[in-house]
Amino acid sequence: MLDPTMTAARLVAIALAHGLAISFLAGATGAISGGHLNPAVTLAFVVAGKENLVRAGLYVGSQILGGIFGALFLKWCTPESVRGTLGSHDVNPIIFGSQAFLMELILTFVLIFVIFGVAVDRRGPGVIAPIPIGFAVVVDHLVGVPYTGASMNPARSFGPAIVSGAFGSQHLLYWAAPGFGATLASALYR
Repeated sequence: MLDPTMTAARLVAIALAHGLAISFLAGATGAISGGHLNPAVTLAFVVAGKENLVRAGLYVGSQILGGIFGALFLKWCTPESVRGTLGSHDVNPIIFGSQAFLMELILTFVLIFVIFGVAVDRRGPGVIAPIPIGFAVVVDHLVGVPYTGASMNPARSFGPAIVSGAFGSQHLLYWAAPGFGATLASALYR
């Protein structure tokens, strides 16, 4: 969320850190699980008929646990003085909830559309697919962090909220908007 400490350099650092992490992790897990690190991605694959419900349920459960354990790891590895809310998401008060919902929907739509274009479509770039996916995450963060934190991932929002106890005033938005964005992108890409 935009605050007095959010400089342009900090925003770029946040965006690059998230984009590079997703690029590396998608590349590392792509052959194992299709790179499903996000319940919105898994939902998009179910909507497209590319994933069955049983495996999708297992993926989503694992993603949620991963978000919780990731937040716990962050809590254990950082001094209390800098820990804050462990990166929990909340809507910037300068925008309405409906605007935040639309922002998260669009950010997730862009991410899923890129994933389908580069990793699902046979005409995509193949093994280098994690690179454009990472770039999509960078761009989404540059646009969305000041307003919603640019979640696009319910598990990423849920883990820090559980561990820090800092559920934002509109936490449900971080589940619903990515779900709608993923469903729209999946349906339109087909």
